[in-house]
Amino acid sequence: MQAAKPKKAQARATISKLLDILSESLAGNYLFGATPSVADFYLFVMLLWAERFDVSVPAQLVALRQRMANRPAVQEAMRHEGLISANDREASTAA
Repeated sequence: MQAAKPKKAQARATISKLLDILSESLAGNYLFGATPSVADFYLFVMLLWAERFDVSVPAQLVALRQRMANRPAVQEAMRHEGLISANDREASTAA
């Protein structure tokens, strides 16, 4: 398993670099403007995975993740999936 560590580090760095590029293209609070699109919801999941696997995420995307996590529908979906408890008020505590 020691041989996998450098590859994991390289993968983290590559993903982080791609997230940097993506963060520079935000068109407002979300990827394409002032309202979230399906792409933002998919990105939200990717950002939760990034947090879980210690991938560095730019501040703009951390803020986007938090905005998404604060949406009642996102919280409801995450509770339904068992990712957060019924008492959790924010989905960001799930990762």
